[in-house]
Amino acid sequence: MVGAGPAGISAAIWAKRMGWEPVIFERSRCLGGQLTDFSLPIVDLPGLPEILAPELVDRLRKQLQDLNISVEYGCQAVSFTGQRLVLADGGEIASSRMIYAPGVRGRKLEAEGIEGLADTSTSQILASAQPRDRVLVVGGGDRAVEAASRLAEANIPTVLVHWRSVLRARSSFQKRLMMSGADVRMPSRVCAVRPTEGERVRVEIQGPLGVESLDVSHVLVRIGMEPDLTPDLAQAFTQMPHRVRLIGDAAEPTCDRSLVVAFASGMRAVKALVLDADSDMTTDPK
Repeated sequence: MVGAGPAGISAAIWAKRMGWEPVIFERSRCLGGQLTDFSLPIVDLPGLPEILAPELVDRLRKQLQDLNISVEYGCQAVSFTGQRLVLADGGEIASSRMIYAPGVRGRKLEAEGIEGLADTSTSQILASAQPRDRVLVVGGGDRAVEAASRLAEANIPTVLVHWRSVLRARSSFQKRLMMSGADVRMPSRVCAVRPTEGERVRVEIQGPLGVESLDVSHVLVRIGMEPDLTPDLAQAFTQMPHRVRLIGDAAEPTCDRSLVVAFASGMRAVKALVLDADSDMTTDPK
């Protein structure tokens, strides 16, 4: 298994149930994938209403330990040949099957100077808020609107910029945003981000009336997610679909990405590989 998010963990559990000996290789130093970014209660997981992400991660970690499933942290997988999984440090692991659960990453904003911004989260800003803070949130979907709402509700001056004339977030999120007091600017787009005095940045925003400069302490880019694929591993999936399965959010359309779908994708992948393995064993060599 490559990836220790919900999909990879689910796949490992199901592989163990099917009699295999799975090992999870995770490039980061922690378990949980996107769960490590969740700060609000998870309200849509059947049977576990309002569970917090850290508690869910702890439960998943314990389940892996109880099943004696090993997780190798800090291991970046780079390629798979059908017989060996190759790691970035040169290590090789013998394996005839691979389940690839790379997860997703935030899309990058195309604007001058944006690469110099430090990545941060809504929770980090809320935890270390200063009197002079002012936050710019870029995006119009659920993640952007929720972030802007939470910040504005905490009395942090917040500006939401979206390039369309309407938001894409669900209606309940939009209602919360309107009540939060956040400054919503549409249609507008970020043209450039430039450093200024102290730790603040000056953002140039192109709107209907021209370009405006805005000094802010933080910029949160929330313009959607995209599969976080390693090219050679993705190629292995297309070349050897009977030996490699791509699972989790990276394999799902945006509208279907969710925790329950990630868990289910791990189960589906393992059962498909087991059936393929059984078929290989019973196929007439002629």
